[in-house]
Amino acid sequence: MKTVKEIVKDKNYTAIDLGNLDELMEYSLIHKINKQKIEGKVFIKDATDATGTEISFNSLAPKAEQPYFHIHVETHALGHTNA
Repeated sequence: MKTVKEIVKDKNYTAIDLGNLDELMEYSLIHKINKQKIEGKVFIKDATDATGTEISFNSLAPKAEQPYFHIHVETHALGHTNA
């Protein structure tokens, strides 16, 4: 499992390095509720000590789907697809 690399941290900011975006599949996590392993997703809230946002980067192969259902109640999802 790949981990987020901290570049520099100061009082009001943290700079991180996720590596190449085409390597996102090297990240994985365990879903909090269903305990399934989710590959290709990384949250950066903890790595950046963010207090007002939750940001994640993920990779999903063409014609693939997320193995779980989720609803955004307090946050919004922004997406980008390379077709």
